[in-house]
Amino acid sequence: MEPGGGGTRAVTTTTLIYSLIKNRQFVEAIEIIRALSGKINPIAALSLVGYCCYHLKDFFGAANAYESLCSVSSEPDLHRYRKYQAQCLIQLGYIKGAYELCQLIPLQYQSSLGSLYVAMLRSGKWPRGVLVPKHLENEPEYIYLKAIERFESGDFKAARTISSIVESKRLALDIRYLEAVSNYAMKNYTRGLECMDCSRTARRESLLSEISTVSAASVPEDDDDSGTESKFLRLKMLNLKGAIYYQTGEVSGFKEAVESLRKFDDNKSPVLHHNLALLTVETDAWEALRRWASVADRLPYPALSNMVILCLQNMEYHLAQEVITKYSSAWGLVVRDLREMLEAIVLSYLDPQRGAKVLESKSIQLLSELKAGPKTSVRGPTRDLAIKFKFIPTMMAHSRIFWEKKEFSKIESLFQRSAHFCSGDRVWRINLAHVFYMQDRHRAAARMYREALEEEHEWSGIMRANLCVSYLMSGERRKAEGIIE
Repeated sequence: MEPGGGGTRAVTTTTLIYSLIKNRQFVEAIEIIRALSGKINPIAALSLVGYCCYHLKDFFGAANAYESLCSVSSEPDLHRYRKYQAQCLIQLGYIKGAYELCQLIPLQYQSSLGSLYVAMLRSGKWPRGVLVPKHLENEPEYIYLKAIERFESGDFKAARTISSIVESKRLALDIRYLEAVSNYAMKNYTRGLECMDCSRTARRESLLSEISTVSAASVPEDDDDSGTESKFLRLKMLNLKGAIYYQTGEVSGFKEAVESLRKFDDNKSPVLHHNLALLTVETDAWEALRRWASVADRLPYPALSNMVILCLQNMEYHLAQEVITKYSSAWGLVVRDLREMLEAIVLSYLDPQRGAKVLESKSIQLLSELKAGPKTSVRGPTRDLAIKFKFIPTMMAHSRIFWEKKEFSKIESLFQRSAHFCSGDRVWRINLAHVFYMQDRHRAAARMYREALEEEHEWSGIMRANLCVSYLMSGERRKAEGIIE
């Protein structure tokens, strides 16, 4: 800022304004700047007003200040003011206007806009039909965004690989989280926890890299919102850590993670209440249902889906239907495939004949989708997900109807038509082994049980017993004795 007239008073006023900004007294700073309108450099005044408004989250006021600066400035300052104005428009949700402003910035300055383009993409309002500029494809933010896209498509290994090559202190926490959640999705739980432990160091480095000095013509990229984002990321980290402990059956670790989440979020997060319900689900199912019901509108998935699953596990089929009906609006926000599968399962209990038709139709649809996949590779990350989380649960629900009628040959037909895609899945093999066992086809049952059991260090009692009986009935006494020992 220029003194605007010289003298002790001007210097004192300048010092006062900067002191107020340094102490984050932005309202007072704006009042003084506006009171001195016409007596101080107008460009410096507008820049400081824009800076203060931005920190006060008055993004409209900040955008107006930077728009005024653009009208009276030229390069090399003009592109910075346009960038700051675009940043304000993104905060206001006006993505098209922000993109148009960025396009006015000369090519030699486009490399500094990576974070703005990524913010536009993340908003979900990126202008239709517009590609991300080629020269941004090597920017850390853009590479990170591609990793997120791979993750969302189910290619967790690629997401982990891409995120690991991103070098950016600014994105350090985000990268560690993406690596951790990718490992979680691939069931590499130990590595997932290691990534989150490393995030503590990354967080310290990230905070150090964000220290900057206030200047008249700048808006720091990381203002108070960075604290909010860091807190949100920390919440996700704690939730992910709890999820890993839950999946691995480490109850004490899960309780510790939930307790940390409770302290960090002061009982506000719907995720916290969801996880507290998980802690009580084994000992007090009704309390778990109550907790999930309290967050059903804010967290339809997985709260509502867990409510329905818990009802099914406790054979409360009519109650499961009541949950779906009562929360019909929120139920529509549950992941579509899971929603349709649970609806069909509930129907199969309340009306087996209709349920069987719905499940048969859904199985045929999913099988067709699998067959329509790439011809060059039978397996892949996306297909593995479709098999594990879509087709097999649907087929098992369909099989249960025939199982209760003891129509085992029909169940075998269901399994055989999906063998090409599912024979590598352990759950598929175990259940086919059960079908063979119930048909007294003990050699086939023994082979399937053995293949499935070789993948586990610990065998369940029923599977060990069935394998032992299958060996005995097949005349393989020594193998049966080996299992007993």
